[in-house]
Amino acid sequence: MFAPDARRVSIVTGATPDSFVSHDMTKAADGVWTWKSEPMKPNLYEYYFDVDGFRSVDTGSRYQKPQRREHQFDSGAGQYS
Repeated sequence: MFAPDARRVSIVTGATPDSFVSHDMTKAADGVWTWKSEPMKPNLYEYYFDVDGFRSVDTGSRYQKPQRREHQFDSGAGQYS
């Protein structure tokens, strides 16, 4: 996530809304924020970014979840949608 002026960025992940977990990301000198997950069980997961308290979609994703909500990824196939 490129957000050079952000003070705090986290990625929120989960298979269902009641299982969402927030993970703080680390900012590099170039303004890119990163986070690396542990291996995950195959499933369809949703995610979105929290940038200084504001919910943000993944602007780098070519595919948006219907109704312009958070994105999904399938950890079993390694495909993003």
